[in-house]
Amino acid sequence: AEHVAAPVDIALRADGQDVLLPWCVRTVRTALAQATEAGGISHGEAVTLAVSILRGVLELDGGQHDAELDRRHARADGAGDERHGSWWLTDEARPVFVIDAPGGRHGEGVPRETGERLLRDVERRIEDRALRRVLARLAEALHDPRRLRAEAARWEAELLEIAAPRPLRLIADEFAAADGEGDPAGAVPPRYERPSRRRELRAAGRIDIVAPRRTGAPRGDAKRRPLRARAAPRAEQREGRRATGGRLATGGPARVLRSALVHARRYGRDSSALRLRVRYRSSGPQLERPQRRRRWRGPVVVAVSAAVAITMTGALWPSDTSGADAAGRSSPTAEILPSGSGSPSPAESGSAAVGGAAPTGSDRPRAPRASSRSDPAAAGAELIAAVRTCEASPRPACAEVWDGGAAASRPVRPAPEPAELIEDYGDIAAIRNGSGDQAQMIVIIRRNAGWRIRDVYDIADPPSGGAGAP
Repeated sequence: AEHVAAPVDIALRADGQDVLLPWCVRTVRTALAQATEAGGISHGEAVTLAVSILRGVLELDGGQHDAELDRRHARADGAGDERHGSWWLTDEARPVFVIDAPGGRHGEGVPRETGERLLRDVERRIEDRALRRVLARLAEALHDPRRLRAEAARWEAELLEIAAPRPLRLIADEFAAADGEGDPAGAVPPRYERPSRRRELRAAGRIDIVAPRRTGAPRGDAKRRPLRARAAPRAEQREGRRATGGRLATGGPARVLRSALVHARRYGRDSSALRLRVRYRSSGPQLERPQRRRRWRGPVVVAVSAAVAITMTGALWPSDTSGADAAGRSSPTAEILPSGSGSPSPAESGSAAVGGAAPTGSDRPRAPRASSRSDPAAAGAELIAAVRTCEASPRPACAEVWDGGAAASRPVRPAPEPAELIEDYGDIAAIRNGSGDQAQMIVIIRRNAGWRIRDVYDIADPPSGGAGAP
């Protein structure tokens, strides 16, 4: 869950376990009041809060059907035992709903009622009519689970069309310690506040991007204006790629190819600026002659860079490690085939025989990678099978099975019986492999919608002194 406070990590000890929770620094209601005193809440902050409340309510409902939701809410309203809590901001300015303990006194109400009050409060602080209209409809639909589930995607799209989301500002005052919030005086900027501020100033025209003075022309010359107009969209694209975490290409061959192309484009721009400078400053034919001889360098550099990039991509492409592995698969696409199609390679069959009976049907081990199963028990079994496959035939993709990469790999003993789920904490689960003195505890963690092995240790010799899964 992204907008419901849930355990982030777990540390296993000999006498129990420690759970790491998100650090909540300010209630949303307090943050709205302080933002109003500091100049008001922006449209992007309002969109962020509305989308977070919408997703948080849907996450609390889970994947239940409409009839089940109606029966559950009817029972909760009749018995008065619906979960209570309040909306908070984490240290990363993410709105989350914190569920209060049974009988606690710190909750403001049920998620739908508190979310409606916050949306009404934001609606009164916003002047844009289109945004206020969407916030009002969303506040009314929070009490209708069927309507909320059916129109959630449309409302979220409308909110994102009105304004781009921005993180809520965390503003601390000198009376925070007296109110019990304990934040230091001064502003606490969110993680992505600075790039967002730059994008806003650039869109408003308050930051002007000027190219380096290569032509010798004055700053106010009209010839430089198209270059400045082209530089602003390129800078915004770079900021957008940086904000999305650079998801374009992160592999080794792709990184080499991308760097080579960037170098070629940069050299082309430098050579174009050099030609322009020579033509601008020269008044005689003595400089035009050597300039014509340099015209071939740009295309040659681009061609050589592309050839080097293609050669290095082919050299770094993963190849077969053994003849048995090559016989088991005829093309690289066999790595991504479903687990229930085709026949396993000899290396995979050998690894399955070491772990016990040969798997059949849907139990065949998949290619070594992070598990995308939603059930932690099924994900654990798939990861254990991937580890055994990697032990029999190591591959470069085996590093994806472990949370810390290949350096964090641990030996997993073969067991005749299937692995058993012991604890499920949401994004972290503990699985027992084997029985008796040879039993092992395998801790798996889910990151970016994929399960990976976090730690492996013997149950007979558990970690002590805070060791275990960090």
